Amino acid sequence: MLGAVVELAGSDRMVFSGRVSLASQGWLADHAVYGTVVVPGAALVELVLRAGDEVGCGR
Repeated sequence: MLGAVVELAGSDRMVFSGRVSLASQGWLADHAVYGTVVVPGAALVELVLRAGDEVGCGR
């Protein structure tokens, strides 16, 4: 779900971006609470793990 990783010039910081939508992740429609689509916790964990991998964080 992370689409781009950009290193900020002149620093050791990075910016991660991506798009989450029903059009590109149709499975999100299966995760609704009272009629509102929500991002499941497992997807958020995946985003954090991917970002950690990108910056070399072992855990």
